[in-house]
Formats: sequence, structure tokens, C-alpha cells
Amino acid sequence: PDAKPDAAESAPDAGPPALHGLRALPPLPGGPRQEVGVAALGTDVYVLGGLDETERLLARVEIYDTLTGAWRAGAPLPVPMSHANAVEFGGRLYVLGFLGRRSAPDPRGYVFDPPAGTWSAGPRLPAGRVRGGSGVATRDGRVYVLGGSAVRAVALCDRLDPATGEWTTLPDLPEPRDHLAARFVAGELLVAGGTTGVPEGTLATTWALDEAAAAWRPRGPLGVARGVAGAAVLDDRLYLLGGEGLGPGASPAGAFDAVEVYDPARDAFTALAPLPVPRRAFGAAEVDGRVYLAGGAASLGIFPVADFAVWAP
Repeated sequence: PDAKPDAAESAPDAGPPALHGLRALPPLPGGPRQEVGVAALGTDVYVLGGLDETERLLARVEIYDTLTGAWRAGAPLPVPMSHANAVEFGGRLYVLGFLGRRSAPDPRGYVFDPPAGTWSAGPRLPAGRVRGGSGVATRDGRVYVLGGSAVRAVALCDRLDPATGEWTTLPDLPEPRDHLAARFVAGELLVAGGTTGVPEGTLATTWALDEAAAAWRPRGPLGVARGVAGAAVLDDRLYLLGGEGLGPGASPAGAFDAVEVYDPARDAFTALAPLPVPRRAFGAAEVDGRVYLAGGAASLGIFPVADFAVWAP
């Protein structure tokens, strides 16, 4: 980021100041990390696990209060993890599979209850469908886990009913991909970008799931093929920030500064002003029309940063 951190974004009783582009915020208090899970619960941003500069797997949880601009420590994850399939659902935080030591996929699930401040065992990924680094989205009382990494990129897609703990198998993605973006946009479940498991294997394709027909339909592709991009939906548009790969538009270090927005009315991505520096392997979550970016790296490999920032179009 190219700005000095703000001590706080806004007072609790005031609306947030106008923001366009990226603004640096106080860094991750526990130091650099990448391949984190990130999700928003209310006005708090949770940063889960990841890898530090020694490649140590972390169980650390740090919580940023977007109203006060303050960090606090959260209850640690039950086990260290990276590439957590993390999402908010029903006011609780779900982890539905992740990557463990030596990047081995782990089926375990956990649920964080904010009032109690505790983690408990949650739904496990089904046998034979275990992965981390997936796209995760929610709608109508269901959670979708799409693609991901199980040593190699996979095309697996599953839907969870958290009320019953039951999983439903959905049609496979048209091509295997991990580190993809997955969000509901204008009523459609979209997946965009990702990699085939190697930096050279970046994808620009975008697909929408037609659940009634049990089929994936093509949508307008990204202008810049990449994976591991920060993804957020604001005003029914999908934004992708940064990412990784060795394709056109990447820095020599294998990271992107590209920012694009998908407009469903036009079925097309449009380029926006780039990030100040290339960034990959970070987590993103939206709160009140803004996107918070946590950790990551500026190059391929394990070179994490402690950067934390907020972005708005």
C-alpha cells in the first residue's frame, strides 16, 4: 500500500469517510502471513491461520473492528491451517476443509460462535471430496464449496445444508481449478478465474451454475487470467483484485496488480485502476461497501507481508 495507516477509519457514530482506491490500515498484529482465510462477521473482519515467513502453519485468529480501527486477538483455531474454506453463515463463522501440514487436504470442519467466543466441531467434507483453497459462497440457507486443491486442482462442487449437516453433490466445474473466486451475483452463482495448480495454469473463464438444469453456463471471461485474486460483491457486481500467475500482465515475481469488475447486465469484466503494488495469496472480505485485504505476498513462494488495507471502487 502507498499510504500511511489510519489509526481508525471512522468513529462508531459517524459514517465512513469517502474512499476510492486503496488505503493502508494498521497491519496484522501477529506479523506477516499469507494463504489466510478471511471472512466478515457483522462489522468485524476475521483473519484465520495461514503461513508465516518460516513456512510455519498458524492457528492464530486476529479480528479487525472496522468501526474503531482496532485489532484484537480471537480464539485460536482448533488446529493450524492454511487455505481455509471459510465463510460467514447465520451469524457464525464456518471452516469447511483446509490444507494442513505439507499442504495435505484436511476434511475437518469447525464453527465459531461469536457470543460464546469458542470453536466447535462442524460438518466434515465428504469422503473423496476433501480440499482447501476452494471458492465458498452462501445463499438461501445453503453453503457452496467449489473447486479447490487436493494436492492437484479439482473440479468438485458440493452444497451443504448447515441445518442438517447434509451434503449434496453438484455438477463438476467445466475444468479443475483452485484459488478461484465464487460469489452470488444478481442471483447467479459465479466462479471466475483460478489456477490449474501451477502458476503457468491461470484461467480467465467464468461460469454460472444452473442448478435446475444441473449444468454450468459460460459467462464473460476475465480480461486478465489469474488465480488467488481477492473477490468481493458490491452493488451486485463482482470485483477481483490482484492475484497470481505467470501469464500476461503479471509482474516478473508472479503477482498481479489488476483490478476488474464484472457487470451482470453486460456480462463483461471491465478493468479499473490497478492496485499500487502487485499482491497475491491474501484474503478479502466486504463490509459496508468496502473490501478489506489481509496479508498475502508480492511474489510467488512464501514471502508473506503483514499488510492490511481497505479498498473501494
